[in-house]
Amino acid sequence: MLSIAFCVDIVKTRSFFMRDGMSTVAALSAATAVPKLAIIILQEFPKPFCDSTGVIISQEATCGFWNQTLAIWVNPIMGLGRRHALAMKNLATLGPDYSSQRLSSEFDRIWARQDKTSQWALINTCVVAFRWTLGPAIFSHMLTTACEWAQAFSIQTTVASMGQDEPRWRPTSLILAIVAIYLMKMVINRKIYIEAYR
Repeated sequence: MLSIAFCVDIVKTRSFFMRDGMSTVAALSAATAVPKLAIIILQEFPKPFCDSTGVIISQEATCGFWNQTLAIWVNPIMGLGRRHALAMKNLATLGPDYSSQRLSSEFDRIWARQDKTSQWALINTCVVAFRWTLGPAIFSHMLTTACEWAQAFSIQTTVASMGQDEPRWRPTSLILAIVAIYLMKMVINRKIYIEAYR
């Protein structure tokens, strides 16, 4: 979300700089965007973290959104594997979100409230226990479908504007729209794959 806000600030600042007499507002807008960029960069660095048993959590679980999405955290493991064979001690745990102990306690707590005579008891327990995993997955697939539709409409608009003497949309706007759609689609699909593999 902070990355989206930073991109909005870039567009807003550029718009202010292009207007006469708005240089002060543009400078103020640019100044407010700098702390957001600093926070985004700091979020990407993995934080050293241990669970309750003292086991070191993997960098994947403690790094930022873009580090996870682009799989930058895996580079040290790839470099280590290039030098010698990997062992289990070289791989850290997935983190507390996917801890079997946490998932088991959550499952038991929800199962205790279910009506055991219902044929939907197990399904209801699984849905409630994994609601924070299923919800974003469904929303991600909805966003992917929206990107597919937006991609088709953007191509249709681009083709239609080619035959117009005075196109309704500027070529720069169409190019930026298509690039934004493809980037959003790439990020969403990447997050879906990461969650599926985890």
